[in-house]
Amino acid sequence: MRSIIITPALIACLFLTALSCDRGRDISGKYKAAGLPGNAMESQLVLNTDGKGTWKVDREETSFTWEQRGDEVLLHSKTGGVIIGKLAPNDSIEISLPGIDNFHFTRTER
Repeated sequence: MRSIIITPALIACLFLTALSCDRGRDISGKYKAAGLPGNAMESQLVLNTDGKGTWKVDREETSFTWEQRGDEVLLHSKTGGVIIGKLAPNDSIEISLPGIDNFHFTRTER
């Protein structure tokens, strides 16, 4: 009897959770940010459709997984850290790294 009540409640919760997920617009693609002041290095951010990505600065490249939540892009590092970027209406991403710099990534490819 108990499972008869729990099963519909569990299905209803899963359905409501699926409806509440906000994928928003497709932001996958390649992005570039200009170098830091006094530095000619460019940064490249790649967001793959499978939720994996890379951030490359000069010759160094870091991989991560990413997800979109509303107007935020969350970059999850392998060590457990999370970097939060803000989506702009013009398909750009703003990332602020305290003590380092602010990055303005503009999309170069979808």
